[in-house]
Amino acid sequence: MKNRFRFLKDSHFPRNGYVLAKDGTLKIRHGVGAGDRKDWHSDEPSCAEAIENAIQHRQYTSIKLGADFETRRTLASQLLEEHLNNGSKENAFSAIHGLMPSGQVGSFDADGAKCDKQQLLLVAKHEDAPMGYLVLDVQHEHSNETNEMRLSLTVDQLYVAPSFQDKAVGIDLFIACGWLSAAITRATVASMQTGGTLSTLVAYEVENEQDDVCLSILVADVEECLLPYDKKPKGINVARLEVIHEAI
Repeated sequence: MKNRFRFLKDSHFPRNGYVLAKDGTLKIRHGVGAGDRKDWHSDEPSCAEAIENAIQHRQYTSIKLGADFETRRTLASQLLEEHLNNGSKENAFSAIHGLMPSGQVGSFDADGAKCDKQQLLLVAKHEDAPMGYLVLDVQHEHSNETNEMRLSLTVDQLYVAPSFQDKAVGIDLFIACGWLSAAITRATVASMQTGGTLSTLVAYEVENEQDDVCLSILVADVEECLLPYDKKPKGINVARLEVIHEAI
């Protein structure tokens, strides 16, 4: 499943690790290390313990985007086998649930707006072994009538394999997701016309304090990349960032 963005081009993305290929596939080069986790050290006990466990387990987490069907099928097979060997067989479906596309994906028109929705799969690996994944739904809605672009960034699924739980894999995925979301936000601004308005939404279903920390990582990165645009470069207006603590 290729990521063919309707509004974004390769030239819109920052050059530090992002490439939007001609076939529409977004490629990234990311790794999360101990220093990155330290920047997001939390007083929340479970997060602090997970980060300490991660340091003992690995210094570096490789993060890649899995776009095509074959990559997802291979990942599903690996994670399902690992889950059955080390986790509860009753909830084995959770290992592959997020790897199956859900809802409408691609370009479409709705309520007078031109829309585009992509599901980006971030995969965390250590020594070539998949540890977990995060699914980020990215939706653009552009109204020609009001010249407004609405960008929605929703974490739809987060899964960590049983053998790697409580080792900050989810935190590493959210750190990389924050970087990716900031890059997409910057690319969105770069794609807009003079006089346009950008409104941005970030959503993730928060069930505990660790989820809240993960969401704060994502929100902070998006907020930071929006701050320079308060001066309205290119005549673009930036509306307030909306944060929703549940899946949409």
